[in-house]
Amino acid sequence: MTLLVLAVTPAVFNTHVAATGQKQIANLFPVCKVASDGTVYVAYSDGGDAIYIAHSFDQGRTWALPVRVSEMGPGGVALFPWIETGDRPGSLAIVWYGATAADSEDGKGGNTDNANWKVYFAQTLNATSTTPAILQAVASDHVIHGSNISLAGFTTGASPNRNLADFFQVAIDPQGMAMIAWADDSADFAGHTYVAHQIAGFNLNSGRSLRIRGTNAPTPVATRAPQVFDFRHDARAVSPPPVMPDEDSPADVLTVGYGCQLVNGATWITATMTASGLNVVPPGSMWRMNFSTNPTKPGVVDRADQWFVEADSDATGVRAYSWGVATRNSDGSISYTIKGPADSGSFDLTNRSVTIKVDVAKLNAVQTRGAIQTGTVLIGLRGSATAARTVVGGTAAVGLSDSTRAGGTFTVSACGS
Repeated sequence: MTLLVLAVTPAVFNTHVAATGQKQIANLFPVCKVASDGTVYVAYSDGGDAIYIAHSFDQGRTWALPVRVSEMGPGGVALFPWIETGDRPGSLAIVWYGATAADSEDGKGGNTDNANWKVYFAQTLNATSTTPAILQAVASDHVIHGSNISLAGFTTGASPNRNLADFFQVAIDPQGMAMIAWADDSADFAGHTYVAHQIAGFNLNSGRSLRIRGTNAPTPVATRAPQVFDFRHDARAVSPPPVMPDEDSPADVLTVGYGCQLVNGATWITATMTASGLNVVPPGSMWRMNFSTNPTKPGVVDRADQWFVEADSDATGVRAYSWGVATRNSDGSISYTIKGPADSGSFDLTNRSVTIKVDVAKLNAVQTRGAIQTGTVLIGLRGSATAARTVVGGTAAVGLSDSTRAGGTFTVSACGS
């Protein structure tokens, strides 16, 4: 066999320093963008204190002094900037994750487990000025993450919270307005994509003030069971190869529904999960349903009392039903602690479901954020399931796992008997 070796001209790179920073520019991530007029922009977080931008008119050979574009107040943190340019020279959109001391759980600020993060947006029409006019706003309508944000990169020694990964984007639409996408784990096990569209501000293509007409109604939220829906056949193999069998299985969650009922004057929380192949209960398996109450920050499950109810089958197939508390760890994982047996539990193999019930009095005996009572809203409704070994497609026995995104809410009110 003859190998053909092609001569490739080596790429030549010239390195130029764009900014030195006052603390540590390596707080992830520095970003670079070239505008349509050839201006080169960089943005970075300087030690987490603030977001700065700098620009170059000569393809990066020389750089203007950096300019601060964020204001988070004393103790505030600004991380993970991203930028986009408009058609108008000097126009720039900047986004970042920001946490203020006032929003933190302890009032001290900093990138700690007490931090509560929002998505921030800023725009300017004269980014190349020595003193550009910066307009800053909060783009997210809620706290999108309650904990630290990992700055550890690929290191393995530390165990920070990596739930947001490094997904963060901003683009400019044809009207010159910003479209932002970010990772958000406020109600989920891990980060999922959320988007927001700027509806008022400056058109970065023309420089004119613009307000987009129309309604901005909130997304409808399911409040009646089932409040949680999941894709069919998205259960994954627990161990390699990482396959997703296109078959029904006992661990393939479809829906989770929450409610309440009165039993001899006591209020019980009820939770029912359906799975596509739950016409059998395999040994060594688990079905868990989560909910949270009384958060210190609206809608943020990691700032609330976190609860779960669970059905298990042991290695011999014996079934057990329990309830417990969940805690988000500093590294983003969740610890589950069983507190005792549930008050009721049963499988309905005809309807491929499992239902578990727990007396609210048991939950209130260990709550730390406030009692569950009439009017209490259950948030962070979600579920997961695992099957240690089950036959899929009649050909192979594999372990499967599935989890849902967060669904709607349920309000404890008039509970039927």
